[in-house]
Amino acid sequence: ATADFFIALQALPECLREHAVVTPHVQSVLNAKVSKRFHTMMKFLDLYFTIAIIISFRVTVFESIMLRYNEDYKENHPDAMVSPLYLGFLFLGGLYFLLRELIQMMSLAVQGQFRDWVFDENNVLDVIFIVVVLFNAIVMHLNALTSGEFFRTLTAFSTLILWMKVLFFLKSIFVDFAVFVGGVFYVVRRLVTFLISLLVILVMFAQMFFTVFQEKEDCQKPNVIDHPLWCNFWFSLLKVYTMLLGEIDMDDFIDNPGSIVLFVFFMLLVVILLANVLIAIVTDSYGVIQNERAQVVFWNNMLDTIAEMHILSSGPWTHKIKGLCCGVCTDGDSATADTQKESGDEEVFGRNLWTQSIEIYNDQGLKNMLTREFWVYLFVRIFAAFAIPIWLLLGLIPFAGLLWPPQVREFLFVQKTSRNQSDSVVEQRSIQMDEIKNDVCKLQKNIDEEMETDKREVDEMRSQLVQMKAEMKNEMNQIKELMTMLFDVQTS
Repeated sequence: ATADFFIALQALPECLREHAVVTPHVQSVLNAKVSKRFHTMMKFLDLYFTIAIIISFRVTVFESIMLRYNEDYKENHPDAMVSPLYLGFLFLGGLYFLLRELIQMMSLAVQGQFRDWVFDENNVLDVIFIVVVLFNAIVMHLNALTSGEFFRTLTAFSTLILWMKVLFFLKSIFVDFAVFVGGVFYVVRRLVTFLISLLVILVMFAQMFFTVFQEKEDCQKPNVIDHPLWCNFWFSLLKVYTMLLGEIDMDDFIDNPGSIVLFVFFMLLVVILLANVLIAIVTDSYGVIQNERAQVVFWNNMLDTIAEMHILSSGPWTHKIKGLCCGVCTDGDSATADTQKESGDEEVFGRNLWTQSIEIYNDQGLKNMLTREFWVYLFVRIFAAFAIPIWLLLGLIPFAGLLWPPQVREFLFVQKTSRNQSDSVVEQRSIQMDEIKNDVCKLQKNIDEEMETDKREVDEMRSQLVQMKAEMKNEMNQIKELMTMLFDVQTS
């Protein structure tokens, strides 16, 4: 499977793509790709840099806020500055993801498919993440935006983007997170009409309460802090929203009969009716994703991830790098190497060694402690008990999974292939239709047999009627002759 194969799958209409990703062949191809060394390395590098960015961001933001807004801290630490080490991690992490995105863009541009990158919604979060990280790092490095609360607000919303990146990273690996994130977006799309209607109703009640309380005695107090929230429209809208969530202060309505009527109407319409409608819509929509579309959502996410990794690993510069590293190779040798790589021969490294290391712990039938083989196997098993964890640890931290054997990567990333639930329903209906067809054929055969039997019986009855008619005719002739004879006797 090449990058064109995955891009072609992504370019399919949504209904065809959802059907394609749950076919056994496509799932087998995705599983074969997801356990490759390059994919494992990129996943771990993404994880390492994301963790480093989040930790560095929190430390630098804390130090920046202390330097910007805490006068006592600045007086006690006149030479204090934002940690260059953590700022360096921010710049390094942002540049890593920027380089990764640029490589993906150039790969698609060379293949004439840059439009796919532009209109891929998964790249939106990546671009926003890169801009947020680098912009905040530059702002904190230059100590800019020191006036007002803009810096606090900026870093607060930036934190949201950073943790969204973590959530989207998890959804690309684990099916439960893929179902959760896909379910959230599916529910939000289903809630658009409801949310617009809810907003209209909340604005309506906010205006109604604001009108009822406008220019009341409490709203004319000289100190604005003592005014009820209903004296301002925007605060009234905020108050109505908090009432929807259950925060209610009855003291605001005691001296105003009109507000009590509005309050009762609000509780019946919004809190009781609309809140339960919201719960019903969310439960039903999320149940659709969890029960009917879980596999479709997960394999769609895996397809996007594999396509992105395959684009990164199949750019035009990869051939130049191979040419620089293996300049003595001929074109035929390169083609052979590419064929071997595509066929999966590159995954031989570590497979046999891991298999042999695990087979050491199988029962060898060596129960006699006096034999030399028993002690040799015991020593090898003890050595392997220390060597295997070291192998896994070295493969995880310094080399981002590159040194892991294929079995470990397959255990972590390969998912069970599953058939689409709609295919099972179609097959079940097909079986039912075949059974109905067989029953109809049997019924038709029985009807034909019964009709043939009835036809024979009708023919027999017809022949009997003809025979009876002939007999009756003979009998009538005999009676006629007898009556003629009697009449002749009487006249003579």
